[in-house]
Amino acid sequence: MVAVFLIFLILVSQFNSIVSPFIIILSVLFSTIGVFLGYSLTGTTISVIFSGVGIISLAGIVVNNAIVLIDYTKLLTQRKLEEIGLKSEMELPLKKKKK
Repeated sequence: MVAVFLIFLILVSQFNSIVSPFIIILSVLFSTIGVFLGYSLTGTTISVIFSGVGIISLAGIVVNNAIVLIDYTKLLTQRKLEEIGLKSEMELPLKKKKK
């Protein structure tokens, strides 16, 4: 738990936000839950070495994917703000329905 908290603090310092690292940590948690659900649904045994390496590899891929998605979302938001001429994300209008 201490290691996860320290990783969370490092991510907060990198992103200058609390929401983005929270999303990344949750994605790793959900992928781990998915691994254990997969093992329980298929009824296979968990071998220590192979499962550990696989879970760590999956966590690395999930973290990388989450970081790329968050960065791309921020990039699109910044482009939209510049296009409209607004200064903050809070000023973005909601999409209006077409008649």
